[in-house]
Amino acid sequence: MIQKTLITDKKQELLTFLDELRADASYASSSDRIMLFSDQNNDVSHLKDEIAVLKEKLPETKFLGVTMPSDGMLPGHETGFRGAGYSMLLTDRAKTELIYYDCSEISTTEAGKRLRREIRYRDHIAGIFVFAAGLEQEIDKFLTTVGMYDKSEVAIIGAQAGADGTSYICGSFSDEPVSCGIAVLIFYGRGLHFYYNYDMGWNAIGKEMTITGTDGNFCATTIDDKPAAAIYKEYLGVEPDEYFTDNVREFPLVTYRVDREVVRTPSGYGDDGRLYFIARVNKGDKVRLSYGNPIRLIERTKLYAETMHSFGPQALFLIICENRARFLKDMAGNDVIVYRNFMNQVAWVRGFAAILMDKKGGGVVNSAIISVGIREGAPSEADLAGSRGEMVSEIRGRGVVPLDQRLAMFLEKTTTELSEMAVEADSANEAKSEFLCCIINNSLLLIYLFF
Repeated sequence: MIQKTLITDKKQELLTFLDELRADASYASSSDRIMLFSDQNNDVSHLKDEIAVLKEKLPETKFLGVTMPSDGMLPGHETGFRGAGYSMLLTDRAKTELIYYDCSEISTTEAGKRLRREIRYRDHIAGIFVFAAGLEQEIDKFLTTVGMYDKSEVAIIGAQAGADGTSYICGSFSDEPVSCGIAVLIFYGRGLHFYYNYDMGWNAIGKEMTITGTDGNFCATTIDDKPAAAIYKEYLGVEPDEYFTDNVREFPLVTYRVDREVVRTPSGYGDDGRLYFIARVNKGDKVRLSYGNPIRLIERTKLYAETMHSFGPQALFLIICENRARFLKDMAGNDVIVYRNFMNQVAWVRGFAAILMDKKGGGVVNSAIISVGIREGAPSEADLAGSRGEMVSEIRGRGVVPLDQRLAMFLEKTTTELSEMAVEADSANEAKSEFLCCIINNSLLLIYLFF
């Protein structure tokens, strides 16, 4: 498997890249050809032109893309850069199938049933990519339905396009950008392997609370029998106003979906204190507030990158949730740089939300980064050594650490110390109880012997 990636905002550079791909001997000899791309430009005419160019230059290639407007924050470019990333996969033996579900004609539940049938009757599936647009909460229904299938060891990974109603998925299945649909790319074949890391990065703090009231699947009305938004007033002093979502972005709720810890970031609120989410919340869910430390998030990314390096990927993709990128601000590009330091062809997709469903659970996962490595066969020494090149960049230095990061470090340290103190107290109480129990037992024994 070969991966070739281009990051550009210039059409001529894209045309040159596509011509070079077509002329490459590996293109003609490949078993399958797949182009994945992520575009920060939502303009419909631009996207239609992009689709036409890809179809004209690479007619034998399946392609799939997602749009997500962004502030830039691409490594090597100034803020405001509105480019796109194009990444071609050329396989040796593996195959892919691209399926599109038009959700303006069928429900997301029906789409999930159809994909479930596809998975059940297909052998040697290594992994599945899913890109969705215009669905917001409905994508959760799709994933829940698909998750009922009996081959749950296969991971479904992907991204949801921007939630502003003007973000799209694009693919070889249509000449037009799609504003309401789901595109699925199934990877299958003997010897094909997926390896992925789910990096949530948020630390749960404080007491555990319970969602005690809901209105539908995506609205929490009460938490611990109080208006749901009241927890942000109580713990952060944040009022439900026009700045609410920006003020709580750094403190999402953490809960579980089966055995997977997931984040739920409020996307809106109601006058009665209810909270709206883009992913499912259930009555009875146990939730805790969480916080993120930008420095720690990047350090965790380095650790996950090391495990990915050990896998020896021949192709590498990052799915980055927009909320994570906004939280990291000018450090956001470091997520990509960490992986690019051992594989310079890495490509990334920015989505309003990330998607991960596997045997541990999951679904729509906010504020996360998912790294996906793909390879055919066992890794070679060259694969494990990685491929470095001119694209390699140094992680930006921190200089003076901003106040919010210092506070996050302080909070992390004190929270850890309090947790350790609680464990020590529990251990001391347990030891004390055992000691008293021993005294009582010995006293009873003495009474029995003497009387």
